[in-house]
Amino acid sequence: MSVLIIPVLGILLPIVIVPMALLAKFKTKQRELEHAERMRALDMGRTLPQDEPWTSPGKMAMALVAGVPTIAMGVAWMTTLQTGYHEDVWMACMAVSVTAIISGSVLAFKHFFGARQTTEHFYAKPHVDPETADFYANHV
Repeated sequence: MSVLIIPVLGILLPIVIVPMALLAKFKTKQRELEHAERMRALDMGRTLPQDEPWTSPGKMAMALVAGVPTIAMGVAWMTTLQTGYHEDVWMACMAVSVTAIISGSVLAFKHFFGARQTTEHFYAKPHVDPETADFYANHV
């Protein structure tokens, strides 16, 4: 057994240790680039998509549009299984579902399209990097 350990370790060196070292180097470089991107976004006053919370208004509006009708249909179906068919149950389910779809769609529309038309963003001075402004001033 002791005779085989040297060839086994010689085979394991390029198969295990080298890829692990390359992976560690890649992850370190990737983390540095993500940090630089995040700092640049913070300097510009923006957030990265992965930094946005799950409970953003747009996502909550879409959850309202999808979730409330699904739950209402499930409750109406369970009620029908327990007590038999009653038209009033399904009419109430339809009213709740339509109201949720219309309300969620209005909220989503205001979030996705209304934010671009606010006066503070419309009249705000655009951010220009000083180096870029100097470059264009000297080359135009």
